[in-house]
Amino acid sequence: MILFLIFIPVIAVVFIAALIRAQHREMLSAVNPEKLAEFDGEKRRSAIAGLIILGPIFLLFLILAFFATNHPIADPKTAPSPSPTVLFRGSSDRNSTPVSSAPLSVPVDDAIRANLLTASLTPAETEFSWNGLGIRVNKVEFADSIQDHWGDTKNADPEAVFVVLDLTVRNNRDKGYGFVPQNNLKLVVGDKEIDCADLGGISYVDNIEPTLSAHRKGYFEVPKAILTNPFVIRFSEFWEKGHDLAINVAAKPSFVRYSTNEDGATAIAIATPASLTEKATPATPPASATDTADIIPVTEEQRAEWKRVAEADKKERELLEKQEAERRKTYRATSEKQDSVVGAKPAAQ
Repeated sequence: MILFLIFIPVIAVVFIAALIRAQHREMLSAVNPEKLAEFDGEKRRSAIAGLIILGPIFLLFLILAFFATNHPIADPKTAPSPSPTVLFRGSSDRNSTPVSSAPLSVPVDDAIRANLLTASLTPAETEFSWNGLGIRVNKVEFADSIQDHWGDTKNADPEAVFVVLDLTVRNNRDKGYGFVPQNNLKLVVGDKEIDCADLGGISYVDNIEPTLSAHRKGYFEVPKAILTNPFVIRFSEFWEKGHDLAINVAAKPSFVRYSTNEDGATAIAIATPASLTEKATPATPPASATDTADIIPVTEEQRAEWKRVAEADKKERELLEKQEAERRKTYRATSEKQDSVVGAKPAAQ
């Protein structure tokens, strides 16, 4: 807006000068046509000479500007430490981290694709620098529904899954800067890019002031059919260098179930749950050792160790119960003594 106001007088001056030149040419063509032709030839020669002189200078300026933008010179006095922890300690790095080399992606395993909610997502980096910002990845996970900042629940398409990304963004620039997930993030699978949607309100458009941090959360709706392992979350903004964050997909660790066979021997059954959510209830132990999972027999050393731990736990529990009983007994005795003192009649004078 300021630049527009500055250029208004310049445009007005150029327009008025063009009108004056047009009137001068009209008068000169009526009085002396030969002088007008000589005047026009002189103007053309001046314009060509100006292009010859200014053209290379302007081209050199463009080349220098290009290299200054894409290959900034780091100041050794203010160069940040390579340690990732400096991102949240006031680093003044304004340079973007170069785009990571594209990881070798393969389709997600069919067993994981069948129930993506049982899979875990692990970022290749949890802290990095991009575009003068310190980025910390707090959490990234699959979800079949999300709750927006209005409190409304949105369900994913049956053929898709949500990838929810939770970030902490620190402004290491010298001026305030706004980081909006839906403007700066894309999820890349193969040659397809999926836009990010914010999980925050209007506050996300506010600037993050220098040295301060802000929480940012967004999600992507990714078709299950095209999901790869790993996939990429790309940080980018106009002409700034981007940063590709690889996200690895893996099955969550199996859980252990204990069972007893017909001979009374204890065994461990390792199995993967059909579905695993935060509100999932523990599975009940099977009635027998016959299960689709592999059965691992328990050795005598393991059985003796379990017995020792159980006995130690029992002794500790008995000691705590004894201490609690003594405390209550002491409390009752003290309370009865105080009651007798309060209820006693004063001695006769």
